Amino acid sequence: MTAKPAPSIFISYRRSDASSPAGRLCDWLKRQFGSKRVFLDTDINYGDNFAQVLESRLAEVSVLIVVIGPDWLDCRNEHGRRLDQPDDYVRMEVETGLRRGIRLIPVLVGGAEMPAADDLPEALKPLHLHNAARIDDHSFRQHFDALVDQLVGPRDPRQQERDRLMRLVRGLGAGALLSAAIAIAIVMAVWTGALSLFNLDTYSDALLLSAADAVDPPPESPGIMLVGIDDASEGALGPPALGANAHWRQLHARLIERAHRAGAEAVVFDMSLVTPTDADDALAGAAARAASGEPRTRVVIGGNRLNESDLAVAPGLRSLPAGSTCLQRRGHRYAVPLAVLDPAADIEATVPVIRPALALLASVEGKAIDADLDRRRLNVNGLRLSESPRFTTIARVREGACQALAANDEVASLMLRPTPPAYWRDPERTMSYAAALDAATPDTRLAGRILLVGDTRSQSRDRHPVRHGLSSTVVPGVQLHADAILSLRHHREPVQLTAGGTLATALLCALTGAIASFLLFTRPPWQRRLAFGVLCVGYLLVAWGSAVFNVLLNLPYDLIAFTLAYLIVWRWQRRDQAPELPHD
Repeated sequence: MTAKPAPSIFISYRRSDASSPAGRLCDWLKRQFGSKRVFLDTDINYGDNFAQVLESRLAEVSVLIVVIGPDWLDCRNEHGRRLDQPDDYVRMEVETGLRRGIRLIPVLVGGAEMPAADDLPEALKPLHLHNAARIDDHSFRQHFDALVDQLVGPRDPRQQERDRLMRLVRGLGAGALLSAAIAIAIVMAVWTGALSLFNLDTYSDALLLSAADAVDPPPESPGIMLVGIDDASEGALGPPALGANAHWRQLHARLIERAHRAGAEAVVFDMSLVTPTDADDALAGAAARAASGEPRTRVVIGGNRLNESDLAVAPGLRSLPAGSTCLQRRGHRYAVPLAVLDPAADIEATVPVIRPALALLASVEGKAIDADLDRRRLNVNGLRLSESPRFTTIARVREGACQALAANDEVASLMLRPTPPAYWRDPERTMSYAAALDAATPDTRLAGRILLVGDTRSQSRDRHPVRHGLSSTVVPGVQLHADAILSLRHHREPVQLTAGGTLATALLCALTGAIASFLLFTRPPWQRRLAFGVLCVGYLLVAWGSAVFNVLLNLPYDLIAFTLAYLIVWRWQRRDQAPELPHD
């Protein structure tokens, strides 16, 4: 059977008899056919002539629905039964419909029965000949669908589901932008770090990155040798005093010479060499010879505080490139400020950078020129943009966060991707400082590598708690710098979504939750729970796969967007189909 065109409908009812059922039926019919095709007397504007509006609207409609409740027939006023009074609006509406031959459908609500002909006024007696529909609260949707089938013709199950979706979207009205509103709220939550109070965001990042390592583990040969000033080195060479004495500066010069002869790529000192010593010239000279020799060995030193606008370094060592050793911790996540956006420059698509980090100087030979904010990359002399280091996000430095950064500096930060706890304990990737100076150590252990020198003593104060997956351990700070160098060198830099990407994923998750709630609403509870769990697991798999490619989704925020949309739409449908409750 061919579907009939959408009808135009007039709903007649008595307010003292069936106001709530009529209003609910009107709402659903408007969602089904559109608000302009359904008329209820509540749509009459203030100041309009009530009788004239009813007369004109009845002249335009193709269907008259008469809502009959338990008191429809016997409702009275001071003049007697209202149906017997010629000026009663309900009588006028029904009488007009019968006289004009409008298709009239009685709808019985609240347990009402169809009036007998003998109980009706003479002008309304033909009403009892019209077949009535019944709509009960406990089966409202089924009864409503049956009424719609009578109005437009039989619909197959798929068409009924499409109509149900259309009714839901129309019923949400201003809330039809629910998913977009949730997505915008999620972006604001990410921007303000709403979940940072519970560290859910940083914890999920740590889990995603460790899970990604199961598919894409760190390289067996990272090209980095962690040279630790450990307890054994302190016993053999004397207390290091964090490199602030001439004896250890001389040892550093010997290490540079040894590394250069062995063909090391770079020697990087994760320590601040601020105090002048008599051995500074020897250290600077060894670094100059290594940098100009063949093969060339770069030498980089660290700095942990500012001297005016630059890093503080001993006067005799200012010829050496120095990088910030700052590490910023938030919850379960560490970040390295790779470079500071030049505060004198205007914020545009690319911004000049100053004060590079130790890890950046160790990883690339060229000089970082500017930050490409759209592509999240640092432009480096001698490197194509596609090969240049990536940063995770732009962050503003808080007061006192790091002495090597000024308050309110904007920095291009790299989120650290911690390696498994045993990674830097492997003898192929680490050695003691004393062993690196020992002539018995084969040159092949140093050749072609970046030697990262730092304090790994058991009593060192430079130790940090790090989470990898479900496990947590404490590691020396130099190991975190090694992780940063590894990420930059092997292009394993985690990248967070931009504001636009965050909005897009949150919107997609909210839409998925809303659609899932709609499709699952009529399913048994176990099926709803199973489908909800499957969708969440599916998202986790997507987030995991994204992390394998170094892109971190906002996992807890996206799941919240999905769940909120699911629950809101479910409650909307539940409220919409729940029986009307009596009012006090």
